[in-house]
Amino acid sequence: MINYTLSLWNLGLCPKCLKTNVFLDRQEGVCQCTGKDCLHIWPSEAEFMQEQGAYIRAKLMSKVRSLNKQRTYANFSFGGGKVLEIKGGIEWTARILPGGNLRPGFTTNPLAGCNHACQWEMPDGSLAICYAKSVAERVANAAYPHGFEHEYWYPERLYDGLKIAASHRIFPDSMSDMFGAWVDKGKIFCMLRAFEEMSQHDFLVLTKNPVRMPKFLGYIPNNVWAGFSSPPDWFMGKRLSREQQARYFRAGLKALAKLDTPVKWVSFEPLSWDLSSLLAEFPGVINWAVIGAASNGPAYYQPNKADVDRLENELDRQGVKVFYKGNLDRKPGRYEFPD
Repeated sequence: MINYTLSLWNLGLCPKCLKTNVFLDRQEGVCQCTGKDCLHIWPSEAEFMQEQGAYIRAKLMSKVRSLNKQRTYANFSFGGGKVLEIKGGIEWTARILPGGNLRPGFTTNPLAGCNHACQWEMPDGSLAICYAKSVAERVANAAYPHGFEHEYWYPERLYDGLKIAASHRIFPDSMSDMFGAWVDKGKIFCMLRAFEEMSQHDFLVLTKNPVRMPKFLGYIPNNVWAGFSSPPDWFMGKRLSREQQARYFRAGLKALAKLDTPVKWVSFEPLSWDLSSLLAEFPGVINWAVIGAASNGPAYYQPNKADVDRLENELDRQGVKVFYKGNLDRKPGRYEFPD
């Protein structure tokens, strides 16, 4: 049973008057916007969702930020009306339009920060940290005053997509993991509700905690592309054995199999070992795959060609659409999206 009052406290909302940007004294239960006791229990989950959605639509529309700074630009190469290459930015958020034109995607990140502390061992023995963590600690360090392992919540970003009439693909958690075990359920409900109400867009969700997604069955809308990342070498400060990585990958595919979303996918970035035999145990579960190389700052490490060949053959056998990241040295490129 979800404690919705606690969820609202965690969102920075007074559970009764639903005002934001106020200091909430959780111990006393006093809302500083009124100076009165505002403790209130929602009688039902449905009412919580309805009231929360209505509040955000009415109160945050005026605060929707411009997405110009969030745009993930990519360089597109064309030839004879066919897309030859997509490079730069988060390429897999692009949308191929009729006639071959491309529409770049966006990131929004109402939730930021991550506790997973993923690392990958490079062929030279060095350890590469998560790309988002490297961004947070370098170019975006001012936005992460408490470090990347701290949770930052920006409810004013939930409905950023309402400012865009045309259909786009949006990566809502490029700097976070919305299904991380530390994320309050109330925040996840708010994000899913926002995705549902912006039905003109597709929201490409990517997690390293896929086993939590089925717990939100009935709340994940059809415009969510539910995905998880292939297992890292280090996770939550611990080195994963190959057996543990295999167990993680199987658990992720089992979790996706329980969902009824139209697009279920896996990000094989970086592809550091042969996952084709594990994928073969779950035919028909995914319908999209993104494959990429490993990176450590400016250095890139290409996956073993035989591993890519076997994975690609298995994906083709299952009829899965394949998208090559721009850092993958493999020609010709494949830039396929689910139907």
